Amino acid sequence: MKETNDKIVVFGENNKRFDIPKSEIYQVGMNVILIIDYPQLVKYEVSKDSPLPSGESIESINNEAYPKDYHGPRDF
Repeated sequence: MKETNDKIVVFGENNKRFDIPKSEIYQVGMNVILIIDYPQLVKYEVSKDSPLPSGESIESINNEAYPKDYHGPRDF
């Protein structure tokens, strides 16, 4: 998951990615709960390789998750 000023980027199974506006999200603690029903989620699906809403490349998330000093396994 990645957060921008107006959207939450959610990575799902099967290499799916959803850029969901914060207006469609009800957030409680560490959980993110959608206000919309699951079938409506499809309208926010985007290509997993497209740039993030902030303009960053998708590789920036990989670099955040696995910094250069990280020595554990990488699942990609």
